[in-house]
Amino acid sequence: METHLHLSSRMDALDGLMNKLHEFCQGNSLDTQLSLELQLVLEELVVNIIHHGTAENEETSIDIFLAVTDHVLNIKIEDGGCPFDPLAHQAQDLDIPFEEREIGGLGVLLVRELMDSVSYCHDRGKNIVTLTKQLENT
Repeated sequence: METHLHLSSRMDALDGLMNKLHEFCQGNSLDTQLSLELQLVLEELVVNIIHHGTAENEETSIDIFLAVTDHVLNIKIEDGGCPFDPLAHQAQDLDIPFEEREIGGLGVLLVRELMDSVSYCHDRGKNIVTLTKQLENT
């Protein structure tokens, strides 16, 4: 089962995204743990687009493509916001005490930990983040 989701870069679009993600996970018999991990990953990346991808009071479109093929979950997120590579920023050093850490960076670390691969490119005016996750029982 493949799914294409088109949403605007507004926080109120997250509810619809989570509902469609739930349908996709059920339709592909993905377990509850993976479904929860995907919710975290997509929420983190989409909220980053909403908060950092456009100038104040501007919107862009976000397209999310989800597919399971050959026991691999493939996700592609495209947006027309400002060029921004979330992977280019240095990951937080978790050995530093919490109160000494800079703000930000933990979400991308979480995304990297939960997915098997994460890549970024900027092509034809779009930010494109591609993620994969090997599935054991599909």
